[in-house]
Amino acid sequence: MLFLEWLAPYAKSDQKRSYRVLFHLGLSIGNSIVLYFIMTQPLFYALSVTQRSKIGVTYLLGLNGWIEIILTVIAFDFWDYWMHRANHRLGFLWRFHRAHHSDMEIDVTTAARFHIGELILSGISKGLMIFFWDLPFGDW
Repeated sequence: MLFLEWLAPYAKSDQKRSYRVLFHLGLSIGNSIVLYFIMTQPLFYALSVTQRSKIGVTYLLGLNGWIEIILTVIAFDFWDYWMHRANHRLGFLWRFHRAHHSDMEIDVTTAARFHIGELILSGISKGLMIFFWDLPFGDW
């Protein structure tokens, strides 16, 4: 998409393109490194607890196979949608989310512009969703 946008931009930019790309790429890489060290272990822990304890919606409903995969994708997408709405409506969450919306020019690199606090809160909410929903990977 970056290459296509370079070939046929929607609007002329006042900013130097290489600066935008490097800034947003650096922000994305930095956020990814921090998230890896902060969120990986808690999310794996959530997965292991749900697998051992047999809790969650998928277990209670007896879901498995392709039905479980499809409903899991729908449930997590639904959860992400409502979390995004909450990011816009709740002041505490908006303080983090507005970093994404503070870009003076919107292009494909804007998709990488997030405050680390929002990403950590998002990871926590996904961990809670894992506990609620249950992702028995070993049963697939």
